[in-house]
Amino acid sequence: MRTNQKPKKTSLVNIFVILVATFLFSFLFIVFLSYTKHIEYKNILTTINTLSIPKIINSSQVFHHANSLVYLTEKLNNSKTKASRRLVYNEIVKEIKKIKRLGNKLSEGNTFLNTNLDSIKSELYELNILIENRLNIQKKIETKVEMLNNLQSQVLSFYEKNDVNIFKNKMEVNKWRLYFTEITKLGYQSLNIRKLNQLKENISQQKRLFTLLENTSKNVTIKPFYSLKEFGNQLQKDTFDKDGLLNLRLKQLKINGRATGHGNFVNNLINDFTIELEYTAINYSQSIIIQSKKNQDKANKQIKLLVVYFVLIFLILLSIIYYINNLIIKRLILLNQNVQQKINGEHIKLKDERNDEISHITYSINYFAKKVYEQNKQLEELSLNDSLTGISNRRAFDIKLEAELNLVQRNDYVMSLLMIDVDYFKLYNDTYGHLEGDDCLKKIASAIKSVVKRDLDLVSRYGGEEFACILSNCNTKNATQVANEILNQIKTLKIHHPTSRCSNYISVSIGFTTVSNNDSLDYKTILINADKSLYKAKQNGRNQVVSFLEL
Repeated sequence: MRTNQKPKKTSLVNIFVILVATFLFSFLFIVFLSYTKHIEYKNILTTINTLSIPKIINSSQVFHHANSLVYLTEKLNNSKTKASRRLVYNEIVKEIKKIKRLGNKLSEGNTFLNTNLDSIKSELYELNILIENRLNIQKKIETKVEMLNNLQSQVLSFYEKNDVNIFKNKMEVNKWRLYFTEITKLGYQSLNIRKLNQLKENISQQKRLFTLLENTSKNVTIKPFYSLKEFGNQLQKDTFDKDGLLNLRLKQLKINGRATGHGNFVNNLINDFTIELEYTAINYSQSIIIQSKKNQDKANKQIKLLVVYFVLIFLILLSIIYYINNLIIKRLILLNQNVQQKINGEHIKLKDERNDEISHITYSINYFAKKVYEQNKQLEELSLNDSLTGISNRRAFDIKLEAELNLVQRNDYVMSLLMIDVDYFKLYNDTYGHLEGDDCLKKIASAIKSVVKRDLDLVSRYGGEEFACILSNCNTKNATQVANEILNQIKTLKIHHPTSRCSNYISVSIGFTTVSNNDSLDYKTILINADKSLYKAKQNGRNQVVSFLEL
């Protein structure tokens, strides 16, 4: 009986190991030849090493430390903490001492080097003082920001605690909070401003807002909110006083400018110094060049021989690359192209007839592509957006309503649900067709969205020509206002509807209900109440708003 046997797997790892071993063997052969030639020059180089090289080494070390000085200067200029500033400055002092010591080895009593180093050291000391002042101001700014954060938390807590006690002066109290929020927002923005004129404009805005805040505080006469004046005084102390956040930011920007300019000046001094050192190093190198010329002819002959060997190794390397290109790279490129085609939506099946790791990867990609396709279909079904209007769909509405009812149950606040129906929309579709009807629904959705702007609220397409709005923490009065704004916004669209029996233009009927944690929070009951209100609006002649409390 004949049995089907799987073809034996060819391991790419084994092939790769063989190719790498071949290359390494050839490389080691070249290294061996180079080493034998190196021994021949050993005696010549020994004589050179005892003459000028020590000076060149010292010169290069001086040049290296001078370059390190440039890096440390930049690091000092960018120090963020006092500890890092102190450490960097100590390193700078050590580098200057090393440069002096090495320079004296090159030439005793090197006046040029010592004079320039003293000048650089003096300028770096002044730069260090500037950085220290900048860090002190930064520390004060951080303290002021922390105090501003605490004050903001106190104000927020105060409003949450006393929000229910606002019976009069409500507009002034809310204005005060708005001005306070804008001032703190501008205060935080000032921390990211890098230009002096922009910072001054920011400060001017804050002062104008603070004047409005003080005037608003004078108009608040209810007892719990007398504390607003104290909060305003604390805000003035933390922000506008001589040692306040804004004056500290002005000082910081000015010191930053001075530090940057001084740092650039020091870097220019060091760069000029390194250029002179480089010129000295070149002079020292001339003696080595002269001696090396005598051995150049002999070295040329050896180089030609090494070139032949390197050409041979290069040909071997090309052969290895060619083989790897055909066996691995081309297949991977083809695999990548096929994967891109699948990503672009082309339904193709990846193929690879070899039996190795790449063919197994191809199989895995086919398997996972199938799984991804199935999961994408599921995700499309679970989408939360309405495909026509772009607003939330019924599923998103259900999720939001359930979450909002849970919040009402746990907290002492209310929510409102608006049900919106387009008046005589079937007649509009019959008159203009479904395409115009779809366009009309899009405009209505956009109009509702332009009224209901809060992130906490939700506008959704409930079904057909029906829309729904969930207004979080919204009482009956505010819900009535929002509903009337929606009604008026729809009217401003002026979409002609000659077959409507209540208006010459597209209009809507709105019914809503408001619930708190004292009411029945049953999901179906709330929908029924809102629907009853909508039904009553239609009975009354449509193009109007009806609350469940009016039933």
